[in-house]
Amino acid sequence: MGENKKNFIFGFISGIALMAIILLVVVLCIVLSGDKLTLNKTSAAPTTQEQNNAQPKTSEIESKLKGRVGTFYEVDLPICKDGNKPIIRVFSTSWCPHCQWAKPAFEAVVKEYKDKIVAYSWELDTNDDTLTATEETKIPDEENAVYAKYNPDGSIPTFIFGCKYFRVGTGNEQTNDLEAEKKEFRQLIDDLLKSK
Repeated sequence: MGENKKNFIFGFISGIALMAIILLVVVLCIVLSGDKLTLNKTSAAPTTQEQNNAQPKTSEIESKLKGRVGTFYEVDLPICKDGNKPIIRVFSTSWCPHCQWAKPAFEAVVKEYKDKIVAYSWELDTNDDTLTATEETKIPDEENAVYAKYNPDGSIPTFIFGCKYFRVGTGNEQTNDLEAEKKEFRQLIDDLLKSK
């Protein structure tokens, strides 16, 4: 084996080892510092105990809590509408496995109600509403404000149905029951439509 080839192999292996050490140090620093990166927080399906104990962290929403409807919180606020149609939203990212698990159920249900509701499926990392054919490049400020109001920690996925019901995380992922997710989405939308 030639001297140049040996030097190349040694340099290559040394470079990989150095990159692995740097990556390990960075991960260790993040873990030890306890910092939470807003978009890197995901919410898996909460256990029943977690659902019963979890409370939203904004005083405005906290003071308006009425109780629970399934896996969603209900708040005592007017239904938010576009014209006469309730607004249904999910905030997610393209890389979040929990978001990607629930997204097909959400999108299927809102398409069933497309003439009766206004729906958004905002991907926070791409700034796109995936329900439209157009690729958006910015989430409107008013949409970001709604997200922050209901979820100041910035966890994903966050579902907001008519500003009356909201949930952070998935509700039926632990049992892998997308039909239960769809049923709950339909129930909330039907309740909003009855309240017009």
